[in-house]
Amino acid sequence: MRNIFLFVKRFSTFFIFLILQIFCLYIVFQYNKYHNAIGMTMASNVTGKINEKYSKINLFFDAKKNVDSLLVRNAELLNQQTPNLAIIDTSVHEVADYIVLDTLGNTKKIVQYIYRPATVIYNNTTNDDLKNYMLLNRGTANGIAKDMAVLGAESNAVIGKIIYADAQYAVVMTLLHTQSILSAKLKNTGENGSITWDGGNSRTVILKKIPSSVALKVGDSIVTNNGTDIYPENLLIGTIASFKDDKANGNYIIKVKTKANFNQINYVQIIENIKQKETRTALENAKKVVNNTLK
Repeated sequence: MRNIFLFVKRFSTFFIFLILQIFCLYIVFQYNKYHNAIGMTMASNVTGKINEKYSKINLFFDAKKNVDSLLVRNAELLNQQTPNLAIIDTSVHEVADYIVLDTLGNTKKIVQYIYRPATVIYNNTTNDDLKNYMLLNRGTANGIAKDMAVLGAESNAVIGKIIYADAQYAVVMTLLHTQSILSAKLKNTGENGSITWDGGNSRTVILKKIPSSVALKVGDSIVTNNGTDIYPENLLIGTIASFKDDKANGNYIIKVKTKANFNQINYVQIIENIKQKETRTALENAKKVVNNTLK
């Protein structure tokens, strides 16, 4: 306290001058219309600049919250799209707990694919060992499990699939992994092939097994086919960048430019096929029946 008094005493002359200066300016601006107008203009400019800076700061801190809200809303809209619904054949009249039939026995729809938003918290797309993964901030506690498809939220195109999930996190093996194989087709003709990565350009994957007799052109869309229970059919992968004949096997060597830019993925949509377990069980049982028949 003593130091405060000493400080005030030492600079008392300056403080008195400052107080008198402020009082004089107040008198000038208060009782002179011209100076009053100038003062109001200056005050408005200063206030406007402060409010502008304040708004920008608020926008910065609210950006992530807004993005998360948009992702959730996008997932809700995707869940409502017709391709994500499976039609139950009620003519069989098979009753199950999850099938709801109306009083007239009309066909009912149940959701087959569920979309869940997630944030990428680690992305090693430039990994030198050519085994690229992403780490997401969602895990089994959020309904995420192995063998779920992953789309880029920004591009709405295929990224890869979940290969591991614990309670809080999930790991995605992207298309830019030398062990990744994705069933795909030409959107225009429906010709089936498979997508792999040759370890080269991070924006280019290779489409194989397309016969050279098929008509192609640069820009044709490549989408997922029905050869997997992980990805819904007709999800966009990319477009044909170039192609040439492979005379050794009579097929094309097709380079596909991915719709998703793997170096700029911050948010994704995880797709769950809720009938995946059921279809896999049916296939396994069918194999057992066939094997027993052949014995």
